[in-house]
Amino acid sequence: MFAATRDAAKLEQVLKDKGHVNAEVSVTHEEREGGVDVYFAVRPGPAVHVKEILYEGAEQLDPSDLADATGPDALEVKEREFFGLLEEGVYKPEAFERDLDRVSRYYRSQGFLDARVYLLEEQYTLDGSEVTLRVAVDEGPRYTVRRVAVENTRVIDGDRILTAIPLRPGRPFLGDDLRKSMETIRHLYGQRAYVHANVDVDVRYDLERHLLDVTLRVDEGPKVRIEQIKIRGNEKTLEKVIRRELSFHPGEYFNADEVQASISRLGRLRFFQDVRIDFEPGSEPGSEHVIVRVVEARTGAFVLGGGLSTATGFFGNISLTQRNFDVLDPPTSIDDFLEGRALTGAGQNVSISLQPGRERSQFSIEFTEPYLLDYPVPMTIQGAIRDRVREDWLESRRSIRFGLGYRLTQDLIVRATYRFERVRIADLEVDTVPDAIEVAGNNYVSGLRLSLSYNQNRIDQDFVLYGGYAFTIYYELVGEALGGDFGFHRAGAEANVQFPLMSWPGNHKWVLQFRGELGWQRSFHREKVPIFERFFAGGQGSLRGFRFRTVGPKTNGDPIGGNWLILGTAELTFPLFRDILRGVLFVDTGTVTTKHRDYSTDDLRIAAGFGFRLKVPFFPAPVQLDFGWPLKDQEQDERQVFSFAVGFGF
Repeated sequence: MFAATRDAAKLEQVLKDKGHVNAEVSVTHEEREGGVDVYFAVRPGPAVHVKEILYEGAEQLDPSDLADATGPDALEVKEREFFGLLEEGVYKPEAFERDLDRVSRYYRSQGFLDARVYLLEEQYTLDGSEVTLRVAVDEGPRYTVRRVAVENTRVIDGDRILTAIPLRPGRPFLGDDLRKSMETIRHLYGQRAYVHANVDVDVRYDLERHLLDVTLRVDEGPKVRIEQIKIRGNEKTLEKVIRRELSFHPGEYFNADEVQASISRLGRLRFFQDVRIDFEPGSEPGSEHVIVRVVEARTGAFVLGGGLSTATGFFGNISLTQRNFDVLDPPTSIDDFLEGRALTGAGQNVSISLQPGRERSQFSIEFTEPYLLDYPVPMTIQGAIRDRVREDWLESRRSIRFGLGYRLTQDLIVRATYRFERVRIADLEVDTVPDAIEVAGNNYVSGLRLSLSYNQNRIDQDFVLYGGYAFTIYYELVGEALGGDFGFHRAGAEANVQFPLMSWPGNHKWVLQFRGELGWQRSFHREKVPIFERFFAGGQGSLRGFRFRTVGPKTNGDPIGGNWLILGTAELTFPLFRDILRGVLFVDTGTVTTKHRDYSTDDLRIAAGFGFRLKVPFFPAPVQLDFGWPLKDQEQDERQVFSFAVGFGF
């Protein structure tokens, strides 16, 4: 019977975890000849969902902010949303007790050290299917930092530390400030090879005045030299792929900045779910082995789906991508291929994509070797077929590109890329613009592009660009001497920079981003740069609030593009619902003119608006919805308030 009673208790707990708060399971038995019959009586009662959680007395903080948190701060019991589709809202009393502890810790982390949070009442509906939870919050006073001191610092001056940490006198005592202060101190010592520096905290309370004196005592530890670097956890990825992203080496003193930069570079590869640094004792005092531990991620993807865009209409998508490809690792069996044990690990990138559509169709295949023959020389080969319905004609491109580069540093790359394209202009309508008629038929374009790019962008696990910056400058020569029909040259620059403004529990970030682009080109001869090589603006990714490709010079109301392009964007993104929905506020500006000498600030268009980024399972990229309104436009400009782009796989 003991086992039966235990099983009844387990079954009762399972029912309560599913929202049957008043579930009861009893057990009886009946002895009979040759054994015992055991009977379980199950009375589940109605499933209970949370209608509302009321925090009474919460004035200075909003505990409901934790509903969108992730990780250990995440609340387990939440209000039911949208008939249970967005949030099921199952009531679990034991889990709610843990949530109240989380709310209490949240208050203490914000300086309310005497805060008390407890359940007042459970108010059930008549049928018992829903409950309103009334929670009492006694916030108490908020404690302020009166004094901050740093002790036992020999290597770094104490005043230098005090100016670097966020914990300051006169500010509320925030747990986040204390944590960041300890991290900052450890990082400052890590920059100087004291990787095991530790910080002890001593807090003295003035309970009458609600003030705190904080003393940070530093145990500096020994200075550490790197003896060996060992890689662990790379079951598929070759060790050299990881080592070439590291900017610290054996024999050097440990440097926390170089280690963090190396971790960021490994993260940008998107080969690993996690990258951590550990230590092992070396062969002599003062030296240690650095252990780089990685957890590998899935790097291959097969997408069968489609998309929809105001710029290109509906299109299908069949694509195969392997970000961590190895052309020299062929499968020895079908199981090797299906289980991912072959053709992976060398850090190469291969992608094959077919996108049929009504207004745009394309097929492309691309291969990238980031370190050709193990030298810091990236190589890219691409072939593509693209057909696009333009305003009054069909544009068909057949192209091949070959590029070589050189890594001047880990993040600074110079590249040379050659392209050869056949561009066919066909199916012209009667009223087609003369610029398109002039290039009807087959045209051949041959060009050499030189570029310099620098990338310090920081991307989180949800692929939100939250910090850093990047830029590219380029020059391209398109010439008849290279085998083409046209002679012109172009130059340009692109840049973006992000500023993380704030984040609330769950690491939901507010990010301010600025983007800019400049483009200039000119023909070597008196003939024009062909219309299919000119700059256009308007639409998503360019100037929202205006129709796709309609900003700039026109002939009889039809856009013909220009040779001077300037674009700029300021965009604020912020969380609206967990990591699923983000909001966007933006201002776009820019223009296209025939020549740079024709440019005037009066030509600049300006649009502002808002939008949403919806993260949907199985979609390779967020759904983009934008609403933009021109604040400054020209008489012939065509407006388009709503723009969107959707891509999905299944």
